[in-house]
Amino acid sequence: MGRNKINFGFFTLSDTTIKYIAAIVQSLIICLILVVFIQISVLEKYYTEFIKYTMIFSSLLSIFFISLLFARFLLWYQASNNNAILLYTVSTGLLLQILFW
Repeated sequence: MGRNKINFGFFTLSDTTIKYIAAIVQSLIICLILVVFIQISVLEKYYTEFIKYTMIFSSLLSIFFISLLFARFLLWYQASNNNAILLYTVSTGLLLQILFW
């Protein structure tokens, strides 16, 4: 455990640290959703701030993981230094932009 590490230059993240970050944020999201369910069942109303915070934490977690994937891609691209990889990446990004826009 802890063998896979991403070195960002000024700090390093191991796979166990990433798992802990994900588990903590997901636990927080689950707690917020449970609070909303309890509010709905007991008070028959709920505070929209909890929904907003759930969406914010979920978005931040997804941005965190996308950033990690992008960092790993950049490290892989620097190691291979293959322009075909960059061309496929740009074309895939453009296709996804066209499909989901």
